[in-house]
Amino acid sequence: MDRVRATIAGLILLFSVSPVLSAQQCGTGASSETAGRASPETLARRNIDLLFEGIRLTADERKNAVRIFADAWNAMIKLGSSKPDDRQKFNERLLERNRQLLALVKSGADSAKLVGCFKKMGQPAPDGTPPQFVSRGS
Repeated sequence: MDRVRATIAGLILLFSVSPVLSAQQCGTGASSETAGRASPETLARRNIDLLFEGIRLTADERKNAVRIFADAWNAMIKLGSSKPDDRQKFNERLLERNRQLLALVKSGADSAKLVGCFKKMGQPAPDGTPPQFVSRGS
C-alpha cells in the first residue's frame, strides 16, 4: 500500500509541478522513475529547489518551504478523485500551499518570479488568479 501511495503521490507531483517546470524554464523536473521511489520529503526538497531556483532563502525558510510542500502533498494525495468536489479541494489546497510559499519570499522581484513560475505551471497564483494551462510547446 505504501508503494502504491508513493507512486500515486509521485505522479501527482510530476503532473502538478515538474513536467511544466521543465518545459517552462522554471527548473528541471524529476523523472517519473525517481518520483515513484523517493520519499515525500525528498520530492518536496527537489521541487522546492525547482520552484525557488534563483530565489534566495535562508536555511530556515528552505526548511519551512519543504515542510509546506510536503504537508500539502500529503493532504492532496489523501483526496480522492471520484467525488465532484475533489478537484476543487485539490485546487484549494494547492492555492493555500502557493500562498504559504510566497509568504517566505522577501523581495518583490523574487515574489514576481515565483508567481510567474506558478502561472507557468498551470497552478493558481497566490492572488487567486485561476490556473492558466500552458502547452508544453509554448
